[in-house]
Amino acid sequence: MLKYSLRLGLLIYLLFISLYVSAQIKDPVSGIVISQDNGEPIDGVTIAWSNKGIGSITNSDGKFVIVLTPPYKQQDSLIFSCIGYKPERVSINTAINNKNLIVKLKATVENLQEVAIRPLTLKQLLDSINRHNTMAFVSPMKLDGYYRELVFTNAKCTEYSDAICSYFFDRTSPKNIQLKINASRCRFEENVNKDRHDVKKNFKSDIDPNLAFRYALVSAMITDYLPDKVLADYRYTLDRFGDKGSDDLKVTIFPSKNNKAFYKLTFILSNDFLLRSYRLEIPDNLLDKTDEMSLLWIHEKDLNLVIEVKYTSFFDHIYPSYYFIEEGEHFWGKLLGAKVDEISINKSEFIANGINQSNNVLAFDKQDTYKKGNICNNGIAINDELLKNYTIIVPSAKDSIAIKALSQ
Repeated sequence: MLKYSLRLGLLIYLLFISLYVSAQIKDPVSGIVISQDNGEPIDGVTIAWSNKGIGSITNSDGKFVIVLTPPYKQQDSLIFSCIGYKPERVSINTAINNKNLIVKLKATVENLQEVAIRPLTLKQLLDSINRHNTMAFVSPMKLDGYYRELVFTNAKCTEYSDAICSYFFDRTSPKNIQLKINASRCRFEENVNKDRHDVKKNFKSDIDPNLAFRYALVSAMITDYLPDKVLADYRYTLDRFGDKGSDDLKVTIFPSKNNKAFYKLTFILSNDFLLRSYRLEIPDNLLDKTDEMSLLWIHEKDLNLVIEVKYTSFFDHIYPSYYFIEEGEHFWGKLLGAKVDEISINKSEFIANGINQSNNVLAFDKQDTYKKGNICNNGIAINDELLKNYTIIVPSAKDSIAIKALSQ
């Protein structure tokens, strides 16, 4: 009986191991997306395997990596889509069998034609977008993803951090957003003050990934950047976007003339006002309008701001599949005889590479959630080999050089 039990236990163990190993099998697909018209690489192309909620995005060089997990259905395909281009489908089998996939997208004619609808005030428009999308977000939502941060101080990369993480969102919960850092990797430049007359301070990333995800859920972004009290300084246009017969709408919100407003906000919406993407930015020609703040002879001025979010449809719902945030600030002045002159650029990106489709999605335990501070203070340490098993955002050639210099 004991021998039988041991044999049965060994068989169960071997079966468990085989299932575990098969579950770890992943097929990485890499390649480049270019324009069919001129052969130039296309930035910001979304690559989605919607059946499993897995996605990726091209970098500024048009390159991408997406890691797929078996099993595959014969009809499964990757969808390559980008605003201004016709979507392209590539079968999963074709993608896996190509070591370096080249996908060509055909540009669509941007037929912008003003939509004739009942006039709405800007507040009514924003409230409508917010209301539609608050209800449309998958809830409760649990996304697995890859997150990274880059910090440049005076044009030199001084921090590179990335993490494997999970997000939880439930609109019915008072604390409806949670971030869990499962594992992270961090590189920092050592701060050495060689000249005692100059203050050398490398600013660590001040973009809170929890806050960034709140911006992806739209309402916090509107509240922070376009509150009711400033709406009188803005106006908007509403246009039909894309090929003739397209249902997409383009909403452009921009400053009225002769005021201090400086944000530009662009929404791409389906005809029923569901979000496809949005982009908030300070245009270069309006940077001089940003406020300059001073404290104890130290001055600070915003250099730039970009918040861009893309969304993926999931049956009758949507979820934020990608966001990018870039903030730039200039600090200068003198303090106790020491000179300060720092330009800090913070970049933060997140890509969802899996969505929990079960009917029983639960919040994380409180002790597992992201705590204040750098992401490297949470989760376990990871290395390059481990990251190969996850969908990542490929660093651009320029960022790769900066990261490599930081690690040497």
